Amino acid sequence: MNGKVYFCYGMFNIINKSLIYVYLFVGFFIFNEYYIVFRLSYKIWQVKYIL
Repeated sequence: MNGKVYFCYGMFNIINKSLIYVYLFVGFFIFNEYYIVFRLSYKIWQVKYIL
């Protein structure tokens, strides 16, 4: 019984850690996309402001 609980806890821990990495990767990807769009729109806004 104790071994089974420990095994389940270990599996949960591994899944949790990998999920954190997935969230970080997805978050970084989304942040990158928004950052690129933000920079492009900022440049376009600067050009419009100058013109």
